[in-house]
Amino acid sequence: MSINTKDAIILIWLGIYLQGCGNSKSNESATPSLNIDTPTNIMVPKQEIVLDTTQHVQTYQTPFEAEIPEVKEVDKKPVITPPRKYARIQFDSIVHALPDIHEGEKFKYSFKFRNAGKIPLTIQSVTPSCGCTMPSYPFLDIAEGDKGEIGVTYNSVGKDGPQSVELIVAANTFPKKTVLKMNFSVLPKKVRDVNPEIDSLSN
Repeated sequence: MSINTKDAIILIWLGIYLQGCGNSKSNESATPSLNIDTPTNIMVPKQEIVLDTTQHVQTYQTPFEAEIPEVKEVDKKPVITPPRKYARIQFDSIVHALPDIHEGEKFKYSFKFRNAGKIPLTIQSVTPSCGCTMPSYPFLDIAEGDKGEIGVTYNSVGKDGPQSVELIVAANTFPKKTVLKMNFSVLPKKVRDVNPEIDSLSN
């Protein structure tokens, strides 16, 4: 069996290739394996860490440090102190109950008083609560310890039922104003008794 040139060349290259593969395997087997033991505890040298607190300082505000709205002080009423010397008007009674009257009748009443203060008493005004009431009062000063009166004239025309009339007295006293009051009732107008004899005479 004859081998031609072409086949001979193929066999030569095949032998070279197989020889190369065998050498590479032998080199791999001849290379020793390296077993490196990795230590589990590695000692790291201690380093001191210094923080710079002078920069990037951030502050936090607690609820108690939050801004509290300003609370304004409530305006208080001024305390009024009486003067060292002042007149003091002292009435026998500031409320008087009067007997009932009939509609159309008038009556007069007087509120008596005394100056119990340390200076002369000056009645500045007397203001009634109803136009049906006409007051009168002294225009001259009342000396310390002296007495006086405030008169009232009441007209019941057009009035009916329970009545309560007030008089506001202003003077150089402390307090400045004093309120007087009268309570009474206005009954229906009286009906005149008719005498038959008089009526017959008049006819």
